[in-house]
Amino acid sequence: MGKVDFGFAGNIFKSVFEPDRKSVAFNGVRGCEHDVISYNILINGYGKAKKLDEAMLTFEDMCSKGLTPNAITYNSLIDGLCKVGKVAAALDEEKKLFDSLPSKNLKCDTMIFNIMISGLLTEGLLQESEDLFAKMLDKGPIPNSVAYNTMIHGYFQNNEIGKAKQLLVTGIYFHFTRKMEMIVTLY
Repeated sequence: MGKVDFGFAGNIFKSVFEPDRKSVAFNGVRGCEHDVISYNILINGYGKAKKLDEAMLTFEDMCSKGLTPNAITYNSLIDGLCKVGKVAAALDEEKKLFDSLPSKNLKCDTMIFNIMISGLLTEGLLQESEDLFAKMLDKGPIPNSVAYNTMIHGYFQNNEIGKAKQLLVTGIYFHFTRKMEMIVTLY
């Protein structure tokens, strides 16, 4: 049997997950134009592999090529920062993202809030996660079931059973009324 060549995708996979392989974004890859999606895939992979230095280098490379990061880029960076325990840096990045929204035509989506809330709770920062959840309720985006479940789980982990129950009831009521509004709108 011959050796299987996985081409471009295989080279990216190797650069992300082989610990002793020196890698630079798309080093040696020819024949295709690299766009924001390509860079996002690399940044996300590096973040999941907890190779944040590589993720940041890839991010810088992306920006130096004139490509504009999008919400997925920031979600991946912030998730990577949280995964390696750099929640303070993730908070700083999140603040930059919020501050730069108007100039970049970006919206902070529910996913970025969920990533941050989960990261804060992992670091034991219950108050900060509550503040971020309150920011969602106040300014949007509307929390989804993941946000509610993450906060409820965090309350249980911190022995805040009363707050967990209260948020559970609030979440059920909120989602029930939203679904009822949708049903009424349809008729």
